[in-house]
Amino acid sequence: MRVKKTPKSRKPIPTGRQKLFVEHYLISMNGADAVRAAGYQTRNPRCTASELLSKPHIQEAIDKGIADRVARLHITQDYVLLKLAEIAQSNIGDYLHFDHNGVRLRDMDEIPPEKIALIKELTEGEDKNVKLVLHDKISALDKLARHLGMFERHRQRQTRQSDFTRQILTDVRDKKLDPAEAALTLEAEGYPLPESLRLLLAKAEPEPPSDDNGAYATISPEEMAERAKARMEAAEAQRTGFVPERAEQVRQMKDEMGGGSFQPERVSDGEKDS
Repeated sequence: MRVKKTPKSRKPIPTGRQKLFVEHYLISMNGADAVRAAGYQTRNPRCTASELLSKPHIQEAIDKGIADRVARLHITQDYVLLKLAEIAQSNIGDYLHFDHNGVRLRDMDEIPPEKIALIKELTEGEDKNVKLVLHDKISALDKLARHLGMFERHRQRQTRQSDFTRQILTDVRDKKLDPAEAALTLEAEGYPLPESLRLLLAKAEPEPPSDDNGAYATISPEEMAERAKARMEAAEAQRTGFVPERAEQVRQMKDEMGGGSFQPERVSDGEKDS
């Protein structure tokens, strides 16, 4: 009996219009522009581009195109980062000369070729005024920071801090955690205390109404901070050891027992039988 072999599914390949999309995307690196250039009839090029870029075979074609380009141009990530770093470190003083007569452009012979490459625009007006524009340092620093993941790490820390603090406040609301213990936990993580938790720490029994206007006495920010600090210190003392009052009780008990721990007397076998 012959067993029929299941035909292997063919790997999808970009269609003619998809190939055009890939080619134009490699030129502009802009999905919406590539959709328009490829001739797609759509009212929302961005959505169409997002849908195309989500297809594995199209993304694979784009990755291959980028890899081929890098191989042809011998451009690596290190090379790009180096050029961005040069732009970020550029200094207008490398191109201008300052003296008592004012400011003038240095002779091109004085400027190294790698510095000249950082000039974006250099024009001379009718009145001999020179306009010098360098490439955007802020943009270069922004791209470097994003490549190094600086913004992403900061965003992740903010998200983690927000989630952690929200959970702590939820536990306090549900009475699973004492406010002082919650504050100590946040402090241990290096997170700031929310104002709502500060208010809980400083909360006290309302004072009796005064005779003049019947209003409750207000708590100043300084007193609030002192009360919060006192409660946190008390909680820390209870967590790490005996509070002073309990320690005194233990000392008195030891004195009554003769200064040592209780040791039962040994009983001989004869005494056990009697």
